[in-house]
Amino acid sequence: MNAIADRLKYIREKLNLTQGELALKLNISQQAYSRYERGLRRPSHKVLVALSEIFGLDVNQFYRLEVKDMKSEIGRAHV
Repeated sequence: MNAIADRLKYIREKLNLTQGELALKLNISQQAYSRYERGLRRPSHKVLVALSEIFGLDVNQFYRLEVKDMKSEIGRAHV
């Protein structure tokens, strides 16, 4: 898995969202979102911006934070 994929899965699970629920919020298929989490596809910048809004994170945090450092940031999520 890649770092962004790890982060996406970690945040989604912490927020108790299914892949399908998150895909619906992004207006994409569950299969497309699953590919992001499995590292088979990299989300576009547009998708990362949408995810950052859903999660209440700065888009740059997908690139620079370690999963362990995201714990305090996720508490501010706007789901």
